[in-house]
Amino acid sequence: MRVVIDARGGVEEWWPIGRELLPVQFYKFEGGSLFDRTLKFACDLSSEVTVIVDEKNKFYAMESMEKAGIGDIENRIIFSKKINEPSLIIKPFLISSSGLSSKLKGVNENSAYFYKPGKPKVNALHYNEKTKKFIYVDDYELAKKLFDEGWLVFSGIWYGGLNEKVQEMSVKKIEEIEVLTSFHDLSLLSSSASVKTYSTKDVVIFAENETIVKGVDNLIVVNLEDLTFIQSTKEKTENKKLYKDVKNENPQKVSVHKTAYRPWGSYTVLEEKDGFKVKRITVKPGKRLSLQYHFHRCENWTVVRGTAKVRLGNKELILKPGDHVYIPKKEVHRLENPGEEVLEVIEVQVGDYLGEDDIVRIEDDFKRI
Repeated sequence: MRVVIDARGGVEEWWPIGRELLPVQFYKFEGGSLFDRTLKFACDLSSEVTVIVDEKNKFYAMESMEKAGIGDIENRIIFSKKINEPSLIIKPFLISSSGLSSKLKGVNENSAYFYKPGKPKVNALHYNEKTKKFIYVDDYELAKKLFDEGWLVFSGIWYGGLNEKVQEMSVKKIEEIEVLTSFHDLSLLSSSASVKTYSTKDVVIFAENETIVKGVDNLIVVNLEDLTFIQSTKEKTENKKLYKDVKNENPQKVSVHKTAYRPWGSYTVLEEKDGFKVKRITVKPGKRLSLQYHFHRCENWTVVRGTAKVRLGNKELILKPGDHVYIPKKEVHRLENPGEEVLEVIEVQVGDYLGEDDIVRIEDDFKRI
């Protein structure tokens, strides 16, 4: 049986956790990303696992597949919307799926799988076993009503074609599963920072920074390193509209988190003001950034950990902790980690434009040209 993980999207409806260069399914939650959890589930089902992903984020999927011991990764990742043969298709939003894989092995008929949730589910397709009726719910009060009445919720798993209409498929009930459908479900995931509440009711908090909430009810609080998002639990989620508004005002806010992950490592923006930006860059052992140059900014790199191999024009430099190098505008350069430990560099950018799109790549190990 072929299993297909449809890992596209995960940005507009999931902003601010989901960003264009880190969709929510690849976000590093405590205990692993949703994609990691779904991939493990898929591998327990079948050795024939294929992933559909937006091309600019394929390295997240490739990295997870490599860690899972999957071979022939390049041929298992596709960008096409066409799946010619019936497959078990899974959206990568599984929070937990204990014991479920054994019950889905060998399925071969067009079916959509629904489950009884452990809490009211917003932004989810519901199904009533008695009336055979479907309802898509984006309102928390209605979600609570249907939860109390015992309605089932779509799991994001079905057998058939990629573009099948769930409402036209046979419904099958499954158990021992939980799926992320909205920010209301963030209470099912652990925050990476300390969270404390006092005298609160129906408050959902997900935090990357230490967070204390007191004396409020019916709130969703998403406290990230670069911004804080607060919404009433009773409001309909309109994140797609919010995403578009923010993108028009500040495209960087919908593009990357304060820490951005790349195939070669990551960078964290430590400070940014008019005319300058300070980053902490980490490069994995044996990895290197693209050979590149910038039109609008110069850069200064200072090594604080590990060994850096730097190409600057036609020169090649080896830098140790405490060493630094200045990179003028339009100068071709590249940063590489030739060592066995993580390389850490502090980068100071100065210029009239500091956007991430001011990069002209000449060579790239990850085919991003």
